Amino acid sequence: MSEEWKDYLKEMLFDRDPANVDVQAANIFKRRFIPKKLYKYRTITKYALDNLVNNTLHLTTASRFNDPYDSALTVDPFRSKTGRDMIDGAIASAELGQIDDVLRERIANYIDERNGRFRTELQTSLISLTRDGYKLCSLSSRIDSTLMWSHYAKDHTGFAMEYEFKLLPITDPVYRFLWPVIYTGEMLDMSFLFDDEVGSSIGLNGLYPILAAMSKAKDWAYEEEWRLIIPGSTEEKPYNLPVPKPTGIYIGAMTKATNIKRLANIAQKKGIPVFRMKLAANEYRMEPQRVV
Repeated sequence: MSEEWKDYLKEMLFDRDPANVDVQAANIFKRRFIPKKLYKYRTITKYALDNLVNNTLHLTTASRFNDPYDSALTVDPFRSKTGRDMIDGAIASAELGQIDDVLRERIANYIDERNGRFRTELQTSLISLTRDGYKLCSLSSRIDSTLMWSHYAKDHTGFAMEYEFKLLPITDPVYRFLWPVIYTGEMLDMSFLFDDEVGSSIGLNGLYPILAAMSKAKDWAYEEEWRLIIPGSTEEKPYNLPVPKPTGIYIGAMTKATNIKRLANIAQKKGIPVFRMKLAANEYRMEPQRVV
């Protein structure tokens, strides 16, 4: 499927002018692209089983994820239009006259180096807001990924919970907090926040931390990820969010018999089907087969 729709979604949510942001329209628009089924891979632990039993999903911070760049961003005041104008002003005030691009770049680099500590502290502060403030839960539209069963379900010994969030009403918080991951080759650059008109004449779009949480490197594209992204504070601890009952349980191909029985018993009490992942004999492929 083409990813162009994600660009349109970004335009609705992340315009630099807050007056042009239309969250309601974005929530209506995204419904056609939400996968019919989304899956949460889990290792079999007490906490994971509690989530299954209690119809909850665990929300945590990006800083606890396995991607060191998760929810990262870059910011440099001197890459903004206002910052570049400041450099030009400094050059003009020094009465250097007409200079070539090489000398201008050297002067800009000098100013950049002198302000490096400020830039670093600023970027660290903003990254902390996105990586430790917002609470996230990752889901995937894939149930047949051998890599994901290995990474997130302890080498195929865990399980996955299936959800049909596409059916939720637009007013449901779970629906409203669910956003697609955008896979990109460039880190989110928020240097424009230092342009004079931002935060003054046009105001500040406060949704940009959500865009940081939605952005990941292209290396992760195979996960086909959707995320629950919920604003919070850096002091707020991870917590469990109530969600609709899972519509199915998928058991890893290498899960032990005792754990299969535990999962099957929970599924029976909840009235939901159980599937077991089966490895193909003659190709690198796996598919679910219903067992209960």
